[in-house]
Amino acid sequence: MTRYGMNPARRKKTAYQPSRVTAALMSYIPNLEGYFSHRLDVLKLSLESLRSSLEGNADLMVLDNGSCREVREYLAGQLAAGRIDYLIHSRRNLGVIGGFKILFNAVPM
Repeated sequence: MTRYGMNPARRKKTAYQPSRVTAALMSYIPNLEGYFSHRLDVLKLSLESLRSSLEGNADLMVLDNGSCREVREYLAGQLAAGRIDYLIHSRRNLGVIGGFKILFNAVPM
């Protein structure tokens, strides 16, 4: 497909500057049964605690490491509400090391 003209935003400068610190959290809740039955509540408490300790001085990045639909929807709602700065969804569980690799490479500089 051929383009005509130039993107009008091409030469514009962005005012965005990432925070000096990015707090990262990884979540893996594949279902809400058995061992994982209360994990969504734990995730909510963990995010609230992390947010309150940051006091707006850092960005918050969350990696959803293959969680169930309910967790993905909750995290998407938090992103839409501005309570999470960056949200990465993985369709499958990457494991702890794989998740950290994604997080470390995704942090804005």
